[in-house]
Formats: sequence, C-alpha cells, structure tokens
Amino acid sequence: RILIVDDDSNEIDLISEILAPLHCHIISAPNGEEGLFIAVKDRPELILMDVIMPGVGGIAACKRLNEHPLTKDIPIIIISANSTIQTLSQAFQVGAVDFIRKPVEPLELQVRLDAAFRQRNTIDELKKTQKDLDEKNQKLETLSITDSLTGVYNRRHFDYQFNHSFSLYKRYKIPVGCIIIDIDNFKQINDTYGHRVGDQVLIGLCRIIKSSIRDADIVARLGVEEFGLLTPNCNESSTSGLAKRLETLIRASLFVPEHDDLKVTVSQGVSELFETDQYDEVIKRADQALYKAKADGKNQVIIWTP
Repeated sequence: RILIVDDDSNEIDLISEILAPLHCHIISAPNGEEGLFIAVKDRPELILMDVIMPGVGGIAACKRLNEHPLTKDIPIIIISANSTIQTLSQAFQVGAVDFIRKPVEPLELQVRLDAAFRQRNTIDELKKTQKDLDEKNQKLETLSITDSLTGVYNRRHFDYQFNHSFSLYKRYKIPVGCIIIDIDNFKQINDTYGHRVGDQVLIGLCRIIKSSIRDADIVARLGVEEFGLLTPNCNESSTSGLAKRLETLIRASLFVPEHDDLKVTVSQGVSELFETDQYDEVIKRADQALYKAKADGKNQVIIWTP
C-alpha cells in the first residue's frame, strides 16, 4: 500500500498511473491532516507527500508521522516543485527518506521507490534480528540464574538478591527475613526410591514453596536438597510464620502418587537481618538454626537465638 498525500488530484492520478504496472494498492489524501489520519489507520508501506497543501503542510505532516509510534517507521518521500536547499533541508530534518521534484518522471519515481522499499526491508530485517537477539539474551539470562531441575533461582542469583536486600536494609532499614530449608533424609529417599523420585520430590517441594510466597520473596536452590528463602520487608515473626505454614503444607503433601508411603518432611532455620550484621551473617545464623533443627530430630522450624 502506498499513500499519496497531495491537494492536486491530477498529480495523484499521474502518480497512480505510473505505479499501475507495479500493482500497488494506492490510497490518497488531499491534505496533511487527512493524510495523518489515513496513515495511522491503514499503516501504508510508503508515503508520497506533497509540501504545499492547505491546512497541515507536508513538512509538518512528515514531522508528526515520524513522532507517532504507529507511523514512525513508514518511509516518506517528499514530492514538490519547490526544490530549494531550505525545503530539502527541512524535509530531511523531519524524517523524509528522499525527495522527488515535480513534475514527476516515471523512471525516477520507480528508482526512488525501489530504494525506499529496500531501506524499509533492511530496517525490518535489522529490527527482527535485534528482537531475536534480545529474546535469546533474555533466555540466556534466565538460564544463568535458574536451577534447571526445579525452576527456582540458583545460588548465584540468591547471592545477588541478598546483596541487594542487604544494601536496602543498611540504607533504609527495610527488614529482611531468611529461611534455610533442608529436606530430611533425602539421601535415603534417593537410595530407596531412586533418583527419579528424588527429582520429583525436589520439584514438588519448590512448587509448594513458590505457591506459598509473595512475588517479592526469593527462593533458590543452594545445594542438592537445600534451599534458601529471602523475605524482604518481613521481620523474624512473619518469616517464622511462613516457615511453619510451609512445614505443615509439605508434611501433608503427596509428592509421588505411585509411592503414597513416601513421607517428605523438612527442617528449617530462620533468622532476620540485624543492624550490626556484616554481609551474610543472617544466612549463617539461619544455617546454625537449621543445624539445630537437624540435631533436635528434624521435621521442625528453629528460630535462631543467641
């Protein structure tokens, strides 16, 4: 589709006749204002724009088309009998890709149209390439921070998010809770039921955790059967409340339907950031609480105490 914007109907007829062998779909507008409306509505592949027209002239229309998100990529060729340096300069400054002097010569019009279409195709290909590259980069970024089995974050991203939360706490005193979760007797599960079932347990556990936390919370796989959970803007009380809810949900869940005798429990250690903390001390305290939960018989939540 080619849009011709010109107040001279004879000029529109002449250009349409020249373009007839190219089997283009021609649409036209008698002034810049109507040309703007049609361009936004129909999104032509190219616009031929006269300069001097009643109301909105070609230079002003070209500027507005190049500023509009729906039409800014449409190539515009200015057609005018006024070919002064000033007119040429104004046309290119507002985004025109070419300029044709009136009266229009058929061969020149076809050559310049071909050049404009080649430019448009090149731009479209570059945009598609950039979009594909952006999508691949996004996938690579996701893969680089995600545990491939469970779909939760990996240790690298957990450390990054903790560093961010630590900085916010030091600057704005925004509280952060931390839970370290460890599956009880996981080696025994693998030895008894096989690694496929063990993988199902890991995946099922992460599904329960993700469905129980807020979007702002961060869960990550830290080791084979160990997971970390950061709870921004939560103190120790609310973080331990979450840990206890998780304990109840996990204990009541059937992880592998064909093995209904398989009971999965977890031990959890809970702590929160203190004002005197140096970097990862909160994680170390949660780890200490986890070790105590393990030593005291597993399947429980322990809140760190001095």
